[in-house]
Amino acid sequence: MPYTLFTSPVGFNCIEMTRTQAKQFFEHFMNQMPERIQMLSLEVRETSGFEAWIPDGSEQSVLGLGLWLKDQAKARELTEEDRQQIGIIDDNPLNEWIARTHIEMSAKTYSYSIDSGMYFGEIIRTRHPATAWRIGSKPKRGVNYNRPVVATEDDYFIIDPVGWIANSLHGYLLYRHGVPGYASARNFDLLRDLHERERHIQR
Repeated sequence: MPYTLFTSPVGFNCIEMTRTQAKQFFEHFMNQMPERIQMLSLEVRETSGFEAWIPDGSEQSVLGLGLWLKDQAKARELTEEDRQQIGIIDDNPLNEWIARTHIEMSAKTYSYSIDSGMYFGEIIRTRHPATAWRIGSKPKRGVNYNRPVVATEDDYFIIDPVGWIANSLHGYLLYRHGVPGYASARNFDLLRDLHERERHIQR
């Protein structure tokens, strides 16, 4: 099964989605999950040093996945649209500094983050039966709005696993490229993050 990027029928800007679009995205996300996790597993096992990795829900698998993601994380070249949005214009003496500090994940790295978020979320859901996947609904236009989240019924615990991994991995990329202020991101550790999230589930 060759690896393909995760695609969305309604785009990825969850905050701007209507609730109907958010439902479409969520249904697509959930329907794709088994195949995406299988595809991720094949990608990991094709990497030297990770041939024995399996998505069995174990803590060892979470630790290994985190190490693999750090190895695979790549930045992409800035597009002309990127350059305009961040203020790279002719004769701007700050152009080089702006470009050096504006790091975006490659499409494949982001797709890996989505697949890994699915797996991470499934581990939380299976280890904690009080949680379930659903569409984040509040606060409106908040960080979880319209996103696939794993949460308790009363929202005492709620996490967007894809966003969590994507943001953490993006921070690690910024650190690796020497962007100031991201030294702590060098400690990207999925297993530690899992334990921290699980502590919040306990009342």
